[in-house]
Amino acid sequence: IRPQAMASYEVLGDSLYIYNQSTNYTSLNWIDTNQNILSESETHTIFIGELTGVYEIELVASNDCKESSVILSVNNLNIKNVEEKHWIYPNPSSGILSYTAGNVEIETLSICNILGDCVYLNTGENRHDLSYLSDGVYVVTVKDKNGAIKKTKWAKKS
Repeated sequence: IRPQAMASYEVLGDSLYIYNQSTNYTSLNWIDTNQNILSESETHTIFIGELTGVYEIELVASNDCKESSVILSVNNLNIKNVEEKHWIYPNPSSGILSYTAGNVEIETLSICNILGDCVYLNTGENRHDLSYLSDGVYVVTVKDKNGAIKKTKWAKKS
């Protein structure tokens, strides 16, 4: 009898739970996109505070001489988490910009003009003097130490 690999998932709080629902198998492996075996348990749990975008994992179910696999893709991870812990203020501002990411350390902050030209890049600071910039709307992109990326509009107004 050929095994049938099947999986389901749910997001609870800061964790992604992936459940094995395979049939006719004697062993199973959860494998990441780099072909590393992550686990052989019935349930695989991932802390999504470290992830953004798409998470992919492969489940391989096998028995004596046959195997079956399925790739599970989970989209839009961490979007709510990122939104809740990142704040930019004041907005609009005459030039002083402050940024906080809750308990998460900021890795980089970049500011681009409407044309997409990067006009400011900083690492690790949370207060920025941007009074030299022209009045207008800018896109602020922040990457935290967990890899979460947040983009928001910011208005510079004298």
